[in-house]
Amino acid sequence: ADSAGAAGAAGGGPPPSPSAVPGSGASYTLVTTSDAKSNRDVLDVYDGTNRLVGFHALLSPGHRALRCAGVASRPVVEDGDVVRGGRSSAVVLTSGGSIVTLTERATPDKVDLLLQKNLYAAAISLAYSDPQSYRPRDVVDLYRRHAEHLYRRGDYAGSMDRYVLTIGSLEPSHVVFRFLDAPRVRLAARYLTALRDAGLAAPVHDELLRTILLKIGDGEAAAGIAP
Repeated sequence: ADSAGAAGAAGGGPPPSPSAVPGSGASYTLVTTSDAKSNRDVLDVYDGTNRLVGFHALLSPGHRALRCAGVASRPVVEDGDVVRGGRSSAVVLTSGGSIVTLTERATPDKVDLLLQKNLYAAAISLAYSDPQSYRPRDVVDLYRRHAEHLYRRGDYAGSMDRYVLTIGSLEPSHVVFRFLDAPRVRLAARYLTALRDAGLAAPVHDELLRTILLKIGDGEAAAGIAP
């Protein structure tokens, strides 16, 4: 199964108790349960930091989870900077004599999987927590992608929430022209106001904001923008 947190190779008494898997910034818990429909044991890895299921898989028929343990490698540090984060791993011993190993994916792989599932908030949280893999401009690009996803879904207010977070990195015209029609023009005013508050508005932005405010009947706010 695809996962955001771990990838495993499954081989299959009562299931063991939940086991904490030491991590590389995230907090993982490995849980084994029995699936009543298939009568097979299930492995789930929960990512407590990002509040999602990092891995889910059924053991092979006839295999029961007997014992599990988690280990973690140390981060690689050079000249005081972390150049590669540690990785979490888990081992599960099954009643069929198989050993199931799960190893945490690299952050970019996890982020890509989350984006494929349109789980943008979790992807951004993961990227933000790993500055070695994602620079600020990379995180801003994820905000842009999330904004465009929400825009396509018709969640224009949510889209603008994300676009505001790209101010200073994304060309304003890329955003403003998407919101100039009547139903969305108030959102354009919100963006242009945030642009002014950040000290990044050009005269053309001020003039456009003044025009929009007059159009929506907010003459007092428009009067506060010097021509």
